[in-house]
Amino acid sequence: MEEGVAGNVSDSYVPGIGQATALAFVRAGCTRLSLADLNAQGLETTRHQIAEISSEAQVNLAAGDVTSVEFVDRLVDATVAQFGRLDYAVNAAGIIGPWANSQELKLEDADRVMDVNYRGTFLCARAEVRAMLKNEPTGPDDIPGQRGAIVHIASGLAFVGRQGAREYPESLDCHPAHPS
Repeated sequence: MEEGVAGNVSDSYVPGIGQATALAFVRAGCTRLSLADLNAQGLETTRHQIAEISSEAQVNLAAGDVTSVEFVDRLVDATVAQFGRLDYAVNAAGIIGPWANSQELKLEDADRVMDVNYRGTFLCARAEVRAMLKNEPTGPDDIPGQRGAIVHIASGLAFVGRQGAREYPESLDCHPAHPS
């Protein structure tokens, strides 16, 4: 891994994909990380696990909601202010919502899933791209002019419909429509 700054936004650091991703970044040699989640205690647990892997790792933690433009912009701005740049971003925040058939699902529950999974991912990517476009191009010879990389993570339900979880794949817009 090229030395760089990693940003990781998740929805559950203990245990979860976000936590595993942050630890993988550190094991691969990344020593500057910015982590965000609703769960402040989970973030602290992850910071301690990172310290066990690398005593040199610098970790910025931010507890907050990815559906908030202000929170996401502050998160990315704080990352760049502390570390000078953002090179890698992993957006792993996502929720399924209550198990219900489409006709029984409350609109506010469907809206929350859409807000976190679609809007939250969009807001994070938008802020991350803005920060990465300010980076001087670097990278290996096979990727000239690289300014950063962003990965969005979703579960298997993003691609396989399941009765009672209709709004999750819809919020990710990455599958053919199937009735519940």
